[in-house]
Parts: sequence; structure tokens; C-alpha cells
Amino acid sequence: VLASPPRHTSRFLSIWTLTLPLTLIATMGPSGALVAHPLICWALIGSEEVGHIIEEPFGSQVGGVLSFTKDRRTTSESLPLLKFCKQIQGDIQQIEEKWITAHKSRLGSVGSPDFANAGWADDGGMGDG
Repeated sequence: VLASPPRHTSRFLSIWTLTLPLTLIATMGPSGALVAHPLICWALIGSEEVGHIIEEPFGSQVGGVLSFTKDRRTTSESLPLLKFCKQIQGDIQQIEEKWITAHKSRLGSVGSPDFANAGWADDGGMGDG
């Protein structure tokens, strides 16, 4: 996502909300402007923040690279993808352990299936032998 449109929107909203009281005082009076201005600003700036989250739902970039490692987490992860990925990884490891336990007689000495004898060694996993 380009940085220019969000910056332009933020600057525009800042200027607009700073000048809004001048118009509100003229139309609603000082007491009405005192109540209306914070509510209008809260709604508009909140909508802008939701827009920023929608633009980058997977987190912001750290150092030009989207990072999900333990030592370099993203600064704003809107969707908890790291948590989901770790759960999926744990589930796959459990399935793998159960499969290895159930098929120990067919496993090679390395602890993995003997894919070389199954014809999968040189064909990229296509199974054509």
C-alpha cells in the first residue's frame, strides 16, 4: 500500500478537525460546539484508524520485511496470524507423530518414510516413479 494516500488523509483530517470549531461555534454556539466537536473528531479519527487497519491486516513492516519471528515481531498485527500459524504447526506435528507411531514398521532408519523406494525421490513428489 502506498504511504501517500494515508498520509494525505491524516493531514486533511487534522486540518479539518482543527478548523471545525470555527464553523461549529458560528452555527451551534460555544456550548454546542464544545459537545459536538469531540464527538465528531472521535468518529472521524476512529474511522481513519479502522481504514489503516484494513489497509494492512497482517501487520506493519519492520525494516522493510514483514517479520513474524520471536525476536522481531510486527509492530501492529491486526489479525493474530502468528497464533494461528503456531496452532496449525502444533496440530501438524501431532498428526506426524501419530502417523510415525502407527507406521513404524514401514519407516527407514532415519525416522522418516522411505520415499526413495516409493518412487518419490527424483520426481518432485509427483509419484510417477
